[in-house]
Amino acid sequence: MKSLTLSAALLVLISLLLFTPGVKAQETFDPGVDGYTSIDYDDASGLVMAYSETDITDYDMYGDYQAYVSLTVTNDSGSIIGSSSYRDYNDFGFVSVEIDFYGDPATTYTARGIHKLYAMLYDDYWDYDYYPYRHIYDYWDTWYFGYFEGTGIYTPWYYWFLRPYYSPVTRRNRYVNLGTTYDSAQVSTPKPGSLTVLSVTVLPTGTSGDYGCTPGQDYGIKVAVKYQVNDTNGQPINKGNMRPQEKVTGTTYNGTSQGDPVPNWSDIGPSRISQTSRTTNANGQFVDAPYGGCGDSPSTYTFNQSISILVGSKRYTVRANSVTVTSSASGAGSISNGSDIQKSRP
Repeated sequence: MKSLTLSAALLVLISLLLFTPGVKAQETFDPGVDGYTSIDYDDASGLVMAYSETDITDYDMYGDYQAYVSLTVTNDSGSIIGSSSYRDYNDFGFVSVEIDFYGDPATTYTARGIHKLYAMLYDDYWDYDYYPYRHIYDYWDTWYFGYFEGTGIYTPWYYWFLRPYYSPVTRRNRYVNLGTTYDSAQVSTPKPGSLTVLSVTVLPTGTSGDYGCTPGQDYGIKVAVKYQVNDTNGQPINKGNMRPQEKVTGTTYNGTSQGDPVPNWSDIGPSRISQTSRTTNANGQFVDAPYGGCGDSPSTYTFNQSISILVGSKRYTVRANSVTVTSSASGAGSISNGSDIQKSRP
């Protein structure tokens, strides 16, 4: 909802400048002024682009008024991401600002625009009124958007102001704001919705480095699974600092229940495998390793894994794996979730 705020700089000041984004104002005086604010998100680059403009669309008003715009962008927690403002000092009849930044996933950003119209200060010379000096400010209000009868001014297109006291001073460019109005726009960045398996790599038997099973328990297989985080439309979210977490439940070993080893959400990484980390990399990818099971005899091992992505304090469940690991010989084994995680050794 838009609201009109009257300037407190003058004793009496009423403005009927009402703006809607991208729509020309159609009010009593039809001042021919547009105010527009927008904010967009680019999936490919991850950029959030906020923009706001104030422009005088009636050519006859150029040179008599100056447009002003201010833009502030906040996130859904109310923190200010950026702000910028500008005034049309060159009398082009148009002024705009833009704020670009890389957005965080699953965040709503709000762009708030402030649009103003100023009467233009015309002359650059000294005026003297009594001793020693009292300066006179001269402006034009050709379209008579301001009302100044309370200050003894009745000429619609011209008015002036005296300094309130006598002093030898230089000119101070006093702003005469003829009205202020606001508009806003919002955009939400994609939220995590799924994972894509990029690769499944078998970890070798060993006791140091990036190893899987150990020589004493070499029945089975352990792998490194590399994932890509996607949005709800299946498009990659190329963003770091998202936290993959898991629950591991319903484990069995040769048909005997082994309970729930990770019943509560816990970070997937980092582990002893060098590729792992607590958060996603800049491309929105992470590695889950070592992944699987090993034993000292032929076996079948099963477990259920739920994976979620934590973005700030927001959690998004993105995958459920039902995994089976089988082995019939030392140094051999296979792992499968029935779909995109399939690997065997040797």
